[in-house]
Amino acid sequence: MPSLDVLKRNPGLGAFLASRFAYVLGAGGAPVLLTLTTLDGGGSLTSLAFVLGAGAVPAIVGALISKWLSDRITTRGLLLSTTALWVVAAALTGVLLGFGVQSVAWLCVVSFVIELSAALQYPSLGSYLPQIVRKEDLERANSVKLFTTGAAGILGPALFSFTGGLLPVTAAWLVLAVVLLVSALPLQRLPRGQGFEADGAGVWGDLRDGWSYFWQSRGLWLVVVTSGVWHFVGWSVLTVAGPVLLRDGFDNLAAWGWLQSALAAGSLVGALVAGRLRPTRVATWALLSLCPPLVLGLLLALEAPIAVLVGLAAVTGAGLSVGGVVWASAVQREVPPERLGQVFGYDYLFSEAVNPLGLLLIPVLVGLAGNEQDLLRLTSLGLLVLVVPLAVMAPVRLTAARTAAGVGSGSAPS
Repeated sequence: MPSLDVLKRNPGLGAFLASRFAYVLGAGGAPVLLTLTTLDGGGSLTSLAFVLGAGAVPAIVGALISKWLSDRITTRGLLLSTTALWVVAAALTGVLLGFGVQSVAWLCVVSFVIELSAALQYPSLGSYLPQIVRKEDLERANSVKLFTTGAAGILGPALFSFTGGLLPVTAAWLVLAVVLLVSALPLQRLPRGQGFEADGAGVWGDLRDGWSYFWQSRGLWLVVVTSGVWHFVGWSVLTVAGPVLLRDGFDNLAAWGWLQSALAAGSLVGALVAGRLRPTRVATWALLSLCPPLVLGLLLALEAPIAVLVGLAAVTGAGLSVGGVVWASAVQREVPPERLGQVFGYDYLFSEAVNPLGLLLIPVLVGLAGNEQDLLRLTSLGLLVLVVPLAVMAPVRLTAARTAAGVGSGSAPS
């Protein structure tokens, strides 16, 4: 387990972690319940694609307006309101199913709400943690947070797969509503969160100022944009072509589950290690953490032995965890508080939000490459050739000296 001394030094961190554990437990189970509900009602694969893909638009919008919204209703208020929206959607779904009302259109609405909630919360969480813990404890706090949410992310799908199979789907949705409600309770013990509101600036003015700051910080945009390309092409291709290759080339589709388990285990180990690291070249570390998944994709396309792939999947999980903790901690230290929410918003926009769009392009890319194996080999190798030189040339600091000093248009309200 990560060192628990950080919990003693920062009393609010325990409540924060308890809230995130319950929330991620529910968030991990929601896609499972959406899938079970859609297919249990006789839905087709096309229906399922619509349901699971309905969150692409709110992910983009939520990531952009999260900071502006949290400045006006406080971070805690934003977390509570978005969680309440989840609770209502899950409970109402359970009630509707109980009365025999089942609609793909409604499940698309639920998927929309889920992704909007996640997109609104992610940027706010990044700027909220420095208000709960001491600056010198950011690495350890991010490490413990990643370990906690990683464990919940593993347990959530398993728990709700079991619940959805053991209980009627109606009851499983009500259980989800209760879990999400529980996640909101510890938030009452946390501070409201500091807001920053520029004089007379609306949402567009806030976005303009944040975008200007972001592009002045070469280290920030280099990592975020490169990560966006990696998510859009590399990760999307791996998650779709990977299981297809294991089924067709290895005749072992079950091995995809082994790779996912190794990835999850590696991410927990990485979270344990990351809290003890404080590298000086953060952008380089963050970019290099994107390379193990590309090597995994390349070796999978070259039909390496399953044992090698499983081991590399564990390394991939550890690398992504270390890169994520190092990156988040450095951003929280270097970026002025009034710009943190926007930077984490762009981080979400160029990662989680673009991933569904990349998935939509996979059929086109397969057609251009000829088959899944060639596509995975070409994209993995091409991105490695792109990412490694960028990591070597990345600046030492994420922000320029002038912007790191705290220049910004916002001011803390009284």
